[in-house]
Amino acid sequence: MLEKYLELETIRFPGKFTYDIRIYPGIDSQMMRIPSMLIQPFVENAIKHGISHLSGRKGWIRVSFEREGPLILCAISDNGIGRVRSADINSNRTAYHQSAGMAITAHRLELLHREQGLTSRYQVEDKYLEDGTPAGTTVRFSIPFNY
Repeated sequence: MLEKYLELETIRFPGKFTYDIRIYPGIDSQMMRIPSMLIQPFVENAIKHGISHLSGRKGWIRVSFEREGPLILCAISDNGIGRVRSADINSNRTAYHQSAGMAITAHRLELLHREQGLTSRYQVEDKYLEDGTPAGTTVRFSIPFNY
């Protein structure tokens, strides 16, 4: 489903970005079960807030999965404009819309971990070039491993 979503977004934003999904050894992607719509909000944010505002260069999104014990570690990385610049752009828009998607998804992750007696991981990292220019965002989180 994630790949289909990304395919649709490349049609919606033609020539704007490329993507790749990396599944590391230890994970059988045909047997792996991840609750639906758990990863999509993070990818949507990368496109909507980072990649869609790029000008003068093509964006990319990388989604990776690796196994660590009872967890799948997922990372979504982009080379967009970064959260600070995106917040500046969005502050100029009408303030009536308050997005709750990320908070809801983080809460779902916490519940999934608690249900299995595991500690969740969740981290958002802003990336910068050597000169301090924003160079995108990486979101890392864990998902309880389930076949």
